[in-house]
Amino acid sequence: MRKTTTFTVALAALLLAPAADAKPKSFDAGMQAILAEYDKIHAVFIEDKADGAAAAAARIEKLARQLPAPEAKGKKGKALGKVAGKLAKHAAVMKGKKELKALREAYKKLSRPMVLWATLTDPAGIKIVYCEMEKGSWLQRQKGVRNPYHGTSMLYCGQFVKKKKKK
Repeated sequence: MRKTTTFTVALAALLLAPAADAKPKSFDAGMQAILAEYDKIHAVFIEDKADGAAAAAARIEKLARQLPAPEAKGKKGKALGKVAGKLAKHAAVMKGKKELKALREAYKKLSRPMVLWATLTDPAGIKIVYCEMEKGSWLQRQKGVRNPYHGTSMLYCGQFVKKKKKK
């Protein structure tokens, strides 16, 4: 009988484990991973920081390129089908920015497909907020408005977008 070494066990675990960047099994699961990165950007922008925003955008770009086709059919499926490409495009632009002002402007464009997704799928715990001054929307989890475009100078500027009631 052969002895199993720690190395052999570790190697087997590594080979049998799913890849960390494996393609998500569903569109919604992939969007949840993207939303987690998007939330990180929102969190630093409301504090007038840029720390990690470009890196999170790079992860969004990668995740968006791995999104499977949406499960929805018809007009909703067609609209959701465009989300991945738009996310990847805007995230690619954002990851190349360094200054907070430029990052925020790129985030506004990145937020458009995120808001489209949230409008069409109504993910739990996600609110859509609109800033009239910036002519831009974003997604957030907090109860009170937390404006990523103005940060601490106008943190509460914006209004929640009312969701249409489902019939």
